[in-house]
Amino acid sequence: MLIQSFKKLKSRIHDSLHHRIEIDVLLSQIPSPQSPLKQRTHWLFDLIDWIRREGTQPHDLDFTSGAPQAARVRYLLQILNRNLEWKLKSARTLRSIIQDTKGLELFIEIGLFSQDHFLGEFLGRLNEKWLPQVPRDHELSYIFSQNFHNQEDFEWIRLLDNHSFDQILELFHYEVRSTESHWNSLKSDAEQALLLLSVQVQGLGLSSDLRKRLSDSHFENSSFYQLPDLIELFVTEPDSLKKQALALRVVQKLLDCHRSLKEVQHYLDQHGVNIQVVYKIERLEHLLRRIHDLISLLQSNPVDSTMLSSFIENLIAESLNKRSLSSFFSQIFGLLSRKIVERNGETGEHYITRTRQEYVALFKSAIGGGILTSFTAVFKFLLHHLHFEGFFSGIVSSLNYSFSFLAIHFCHFTLGTKQPSSTAPALAAKMTAVDNPQTIRILVEEIVHIIRSQFAAILGNVIGVVPVTFFVCWIFHIGFKVPLLTVEESQKVIESFSIFGLTPIYAIFTGGLLWLSSLFSGWVENWFTYHQISQALAANRRMTFIFGARRAKTLSLFLRRNILGISSSLSLGFLLGLSPEVFEFFGVGIEVRHVTLSSGAMTSAIFSQPLSIVKSWDFWSALLGIFSMGVLNVGVAFSLALMLAIKARQVQAPKRRLIYREVLKYLYQNPRRLFWPQKTEQKN
Repeated sequence: MLIQSFKKLKSRIHDSLHHRIEIDVLLSQIPSPQSPLKQRTHWLFDLIDWIRREGTQPHDLDFTSGAPQAARVRYLLQILNRNLEWKLKSARTLRSIIQDTKGLELFIEIGLFSQDHFLGEFLGRLNEKWLPQVPRDHELSYIFSQNFHNQEDFEWIRLLDNHSFDQILELFHYEVRSTESHWNSLKSDAEQALLLLSVQVQGLGLSSDLRKRLSDSHFENSSFYQLPDLIELFVTEPDSLKKQALALRVVQKLLDCHRSLKEVQHYLDQHGVNIQVVYKIERLEHLLRRIHDLISLLQSNPVDSTMLSSFIENLIAESLNKRSLSSFFSQIFGLLSRKIVERNGETGEHYITRTRQEYVALFKSAIGGGILTSFTAVFKFLLHHLHFEGFFSGIVSSLNYSFSFLAIHFCHFTLGTKQPSSTAPALAAKMTAVDNPQTIRILVEEIVHIIRSQFAAILGNVIGVVPVTFFVCWIFHIGFKVPLLTVEESQKVIESFSIFGLTPIYAIFTGGLLWLSSLFSGWVENWFTYHQISQALAANRRMTFIFGARRAKTLSLFLRRNILGISSSLSLGFLLGLSPEVFEFFGVGIEVRHVTLSSGAMTSAIFSQPLSIVKSWDFWSALLGIFSMGVLNVGVAFSLALMLAIKARQVQAPKRRLIYREVLKYLYQNPRRLFWPQKTEQKN
């Protein structure tokens, strides 16, 4: 019984998505113009469902292309032209729907941002996407949104030719009676929409966070300020020739508004990005486009089918765009992610070696980073003996990591696993310039430089950390007469690094943390730059009173130069230290597996073991595990950073695939260059 009920429910769900009333039934049951509006609108819904839906019968038609739906529209128009009674009834019912509904919200609501703030817009879209809408049969915007809400609708509207649109327009005007002379108020609604939209543009364009970022801050000179008056002149002008001239002036003013927004965007590029400002820019761009579309539509008298089809296509596209949360985040966070990518990319240039001299210098710097990391690994075990638990254990570990990473930064050493998140954006920036075989060759060589630099950094870290950790353990053993780790503790450490355990999973997780650290540090530097913290500190009266003007300026310059490195070191330290404890709180046991830190831990464990350990399977399994850490730490961090950078830079998929093929071909022909630069290689 339960199974039958479930099957029945499943069938009804399927029918609700695909069922449609046949066209002959619909046309024989056309409601009269005097029937309730709800009855008429539901008939219109059923008619459009007949066009849109596949039906419950098996077929091999591709409805995603929109071609079957467009063919049905043409078939419907043929039926109406052959049966003039149906045509007359349809025309009068359609006109009555237009007459009894309001079109203003259609022009000022569909596809446009409706909230003043980013969070409010996000929550509004979330509700619209997942919650059913309250029926608003008197609103043309509701009828539109209920019937055109997926990509297939856009496709079939796009496939309708001008002749079909001409026939649809002719249907609406077919045998209009004298009592129906005022059925079409859409022109008046469009003009009212222009006035409302222009006021919204004025309010947003003159807001302080946009106005302060324009070269001319006098609001009377602003195109945003002047636009409503100009549009009011256009709407109220009765003379067609003067109206046409005013339309050209409005379009020019819209272009001036776009230029002002470009100026604000340029300012953000130079001085950092703010989400709320980006949201306002996006909202203004949509409003300006809608005003332009309405001006173009109102200028065509009588209504041109090409202009009408273009307007409806834009309306559907913008409506679909508004329904998409991913598109919303892409629009708003695109500029911020690009700015973060650019910040990291500028840093990444320092990590790319192209000559032997640069390669050796990076290798030496990585050895220095490994030496400092050895003390971090030893301190980790010393702190373990203090028996901190839970959150406090995470805090202590975070401070240990953070101090180590800060020391590496200020000593100008290199931690290899921090490179990928910076070098990937630098690579993505170069991908955008690939347009011929010569530039592809240069880019392929750049990718090889990045891989080789990463290899040198990781190798240098390991070479630095292993002997120094061994030496520190030896000093500890001499000084305290006991090893840093007992035999049992060291055996557990070695076994925990086995490649056949959870080590690869933990290494992937750590690679994700490395990438998150780069995101956070890029965001911090953007915030620091946008709010002009450096200038504020240098000019702060209390700072200058305490330290003096010269020292206050020196401190501000120091922070400006090092804010990315400081935030990166602190965020990575706390992510590595606190993440396991946070996951443990939620009942998920996960650990950090960082290749350099684990190499130090492995060395500490080996020191407490007899020499015969090198003959054991546990030893070699742990070595393979550490090797996998290096590959996965770097690979995951680089891949995530590269994907974000490619999306932010909008590098197209065909170009990416071409680049990847050329890289594999190059490495097959020149495998040695992956590990050591040739004499012929020069700095670009």
